[in-house]
Amino acid sequence: MSKKEFGIREATEYLGFKHSQYTRRLVVEGRLDKPVPAEKRNLGHYSKWFIAKESLDYYLSKNRVRGGLRRFILRVDLENIEAIEEALRKTGIEYTLELAYKGKE
Repeated sequence: MSKKEFGIREATEYLGFKHSQYTRRLVVEGRLDKPVPAEKRNLGHYSKWFIAKESLDYYLSKNRVRGGLRRFILRVDLENIEAIEEALRKTGIEYTLELAYKGKE
């Protein structure tokens, strides 16, 4: 019988990530809610997230790095976003846009 739900630590291992903080961030942002929403359960004196295996598999299928390609993070000025998107499209670079947490400058 296979396990159907994972906690943050187990999900981190299953996804192959190094840090559980990244997995928690994905859960909070709702990126691990398809096809089954993650659920935060009260377990008495603490709460714990539970993520369905189907949701982890779905995330992996949609976000797997293919062909040894790497994922890079670019900091850009939002005023120039249209020009940057156009340049990426012209070069054929696949990309996704994500809001970043603003750190100290």
